[in-house]
Amino acid sequence: MRPYITYLVSCAMMVAWGNIGGGISAQIYRSDDAPAYKTGHTIAISFVVAAVILSIIQYYLLNIANKSKLKDSENSLKKLNEEDVMRLGDLHPSFIYRL
Repeated sequence: MRPYITYLVSCAMMVAWGNIGGGISAQIYRSDDAPAYKTGHTIAISFVVAAVILSIIQYYLLNIANKSKLKDSENSLKKLNEEDVMRLGDLHPSFIYRL
């Protein structure tokens, strides 16, 4: 059940951030700044740059987590019975995080 919850929460968060972005854009693109909208464009580009930087950081963190899971995979499964192994979900050593 855990992977479904993770999937549903991540989908809900994407929808929420999309809606929040719509509210923010209405505030940063003011009619006073027309036609160049320097303030709005600066803030929007700043958010894009922040998203790229955070994505790069997340990529490296996921690679570290994957390497750690592969390193510990042999010992961790020997201690569990078959039913417990099936319940591991994304904690299973063969589950690979991707971006």
